[in-house]
Amino acid sequence: MKKIYFLNLISTSIVTIFLFHNCSPMSGIKNNNSTEIAAMQNSNLLSQSSNQQDIFLHFQKKISIKNRDSKPLFFNGENSPFAPRGVNYVRLNSKNWHSLFDPQNYSPEKVQSDLIAIKNSGYNYVRVFLSSDYLDNGFGLKEPEVSEEYVNLVVDFLLRSQSLGLYVILTGQWLPKNYNRIANESSLSPQVEGENSVVLHPEYATALAQFYTDLLKKIKSSNEGLLNNIFAIDIFNEASIRVDLKPFSLKTGVIDWKGFKFDMQNLEARQQLIDQASVDWFNTVSLAIKKIDQDLLVTVSQFTPKAIGREGFDGVRWLSKSGQDPRYPLRTTILMKYSSIDFVDIHSYPESTSNFDEDLSSAQINKNISWSKPIVLGEFGAAKERFPQKNSAVNLIKSILSLSCNYNISGWGYWTWNTLEQKGPSFWTLAEEGGAFNGLLAPVSLNTICGNQTDLSSLNPPKSPVPIPPQPQPLPPTPSPFSEPPPTTQTQKPFVPVGEFKIWSMTSTWKGWAVFYSNGKSYCNYSSPESYSLLTGKDFNQNLAQIKVINWSIQEIANKNEGYCR
Repeated sequence: MKKIYFLNLISTSIVTIFLFHNCSPMSGIKNNNSTEIAAMQNSNLLSQSSNQQDIFLHFQKKISIKNRDSKPLFFNGENSPFAPRGVNYVRLNSKNWHSLFDPQNYSPEKVQSDLIAIKNSGYNYVRVFLSSDYLDNGFGLKEPEVSEEYVNLVVDFLLRSQSLGLYVILTGQWLPKNYNRIANESSLSPQVEGENSVVLHPEYATALAQFYTDLLKKIKSSNEGLLNNIFAIDIFNEASIRVDLKPFSLKTGVIDWKGFKFDMQNLEARQQLIDQASVDWFNTVSLAIKKIDQDLLVTVSQFTPKAIGREGFDGVRWLSKSGQDPRYPLRTTILMKYSSIDFVDIHSYPESTSNFDEDLSSAQINKNISWSKPIVLGEFGAAKERFPQKNSAVNLIKSILSLSCNYNISGWGYWTWNTLEQKGPSFWTLAEEGGAFNGLLAPVSLNTICGNQTDLSSLNPPKSPVPIPPQPQPLPPTPSPFSEPPPTTQTQKPFVPVGEFKIWSMTSTWKGWAVFYSNGKSYCNYSSPESYSLLTGKDFNQNLAQIKVINWSIQEIANKNEGYCR
């Protein structure tokens, strides 16, 4: 691979060795193997030369998920439970858009000093955004490809994180412009508009899958060991659909999606459309990532219905008033149940503990449930407009961390480390006031949550709050971190005969018919025989001979009703 910006560490650069003792953040940090950590002076990026492995002796073990005592847990290696305690590390440009991996803005020195302070505070992962103007504009390329210059920046960040024993979640979002050719290989249905094409247009998923394939291949060819340092790929930050755009703006008509028909005046059918499409979309991208490394964890971050003023998944109802948020989150419980998602990354910014309960409940994440996959609170924080005093903000965060234990949440990622440039809303960052905020919340100070001990084996915790290097002055406003969907539970049902019908007959607690039709993997539900005939194009009455009348209970029917046809 062409080495743009990379200099040979041994022949052309001065290597500063940070020997580990009980040091301040600026003087270095010890890794888990008590080896020495190298950092570059000035603006040089880390070398990719053959001497690289002589310097970076710290090799991460890939994060995996295993069941222990019937609970899904993260593991670092074979037998070491891993409790994710991380931070969102975000840089924004003057337009308030992500800029960490923008060649004009990437600062190796700033990244290095920040990562050292993050590690010294006891955190074990950082979540970063791949987005930037450079990526969004297609790296200046016409054909689908990830530029070497961009890959070098990502590799540099991964190497610096790896040298400190920090894992990295790579978070994507919009498709680079030069990949639009793939997305446009088949025309977009006139029934789908704008941002809804992300989930509903199959070729968009194909293009997004190709982008991740190209990026990961180049990272792997640079240094295969770096894939172990990737905690997970978040394929799209807070993915959602928009209710003010087709097809969800329609109030009548039947939408055909991949041969399945959905009645747009039927709330159940509207929800089934987004449920089915989101599973198909996620699996397409996840499969491509797994082909590069089958053990890489893949997720898609989500916001809650409550965050956009909805009480729950309400059938993708139309906008009811002016100024209402048009976004609608994906149903994470469906993704957890039917897709290849490895864990759920939910985002919540509550204003109180009761608001936190309402937030998660709206996303169908309820207390004391043994989920089939881990749940990470990947974004949470305190808005300054709501909590102008530091102590009240800290108390809220501590309460949320404690309360999250009731939901079997197994990991946390604070928003953010030091994004002082974020405005509208503006959040308390960990590095503010010389690290005073961080000193009250960092793992070295608050190292046990829900009985999970954060891995501090590489750390001699400081006796006082971790000092933070001087921070940049605030820039203009930034987009809110509220921007996407939620999670669920249970495992895939066994195969059932294709074409099998079932009817749940009327009972004293349910007035009406529930019609089920098998697609070979699950049953999908129709609200009536008429609904079945409308959406499948098949005559219900002509199939009565195949129908089995059953009398499941309400709970049994809820368990067997998969919600849609696949």
